[in-house]
Amino acid sequence: MISRHKQEMKRLREESQGRVACLKSKLREVKASNESMQQEIERLKGLELEVEQQTSRGDGLEEDKTRLNGRLEEMEREMESRRRIEKQQGEQIARALHDLNVT
Repeated sequence: MISRHKQEMKRLREESQGRVACLKSKLREVKASNESMQQEIERLKGLELEVEQQTSRGDGLEEDKTRLNGRLEEMEREMESRRRIEKQQGEQIARALHDLNVT
């Protein structure tokens, strides 16, 4: 009877040790998976930050583009104004020369 009890205890201990070894193995797998996920999360956070920075730079570039287009339009208006003034001055000079030749 004691021998059978010892055998049963030995069998239960071996089963328990097997389950413990299996659980330890699963725990290592879960820890490795968690570490991998954590690294992936950090990588994705880095990408998110990079995208935000690029978007911010893109917004800045868009603002620069808008500002430069506004400046270009302003310069075009200024050039058109100068052309009108030059034309008017040319016409005034032509009239003055014509008046001088007439008199």
